[in-house]
Amino acid sequence: MTAISKPTEFQYKPLYKPNQLIYGTGQTAVITGWTIKDAIAKKLNPSEFAVVGQLYSPTRGISLLIRNLLANPHVRYLVILNATKEDRNAGSGTCLLDFFHHGVEEGTSDTGRHCWVIRSSIKGYIDIEIPLLTLEQLRREVSVVEADSITQAVSLVKSYGSKTQDLWGTPLEFPMANDVGESGCVPLKPGPRYGHRIEGRTIAETWVKIIHRIVRLVLARSL
Repeated sequence: MTAISKPTEFQYKPLYKPNQLIYGTGQTAVITGWTIKDAIAKKLNPSEFAVVGQLYSPTRGISLLIRNLLANPHVRYLVILNATKEDRNAGSGTCLLDFFHHGVEEGTSDTGRHCWVIRSSIKGYIDIEIPLLTLEQLRREVSVVEADSITQAVSLVKSYGSKTQDLWGTPLEFPMANDVGESGCVPLKPGPRYGHRIEGRTIAETWVKIIHRIVRLVLARSL
């Protein structure tokens, strides 16, 4: 494929979850897992990264992340932060790494939906509407590295910030199945009522605990 010339500055244009991301003008996407995205973004210059975002669930979030990366072919580097107990429990960062290292195979999701299943010990899915050849190209063109601390993640992003590469292709967008919404989930169904009490020292800390509890419940139901 012929490389496409790069502009002076890049602009990340997500197809999904635009209000949940922090944008820059660089070529590195930073996935912070359960770590608050601002904890890393505030240590970087906008020119050093393309986007910073969190990834809670491997079964619900990876497919939307992949769609956003395909729509932004100027992203050539991916830094995945695996730093907390919540990251290890949820496994979203590990599953994303496994996608880039091992790829996918055709299969069925935990809700019975036809999809690409990531070759990983952790359940993770990508929409079947995205062609396999396109997923393979993304795996080849984006350099991926894991960080186990905020300090290491920041150092990696800054090292990539000094490099500039051409776009690996043109922005790609694929239709999404009618029974799957922007959240990557099937329509809600009624269930029994019960409550959970979550406490934290700050709103941000409590929000992370709430999301972690939800993901643990979803994962438990899929076992």
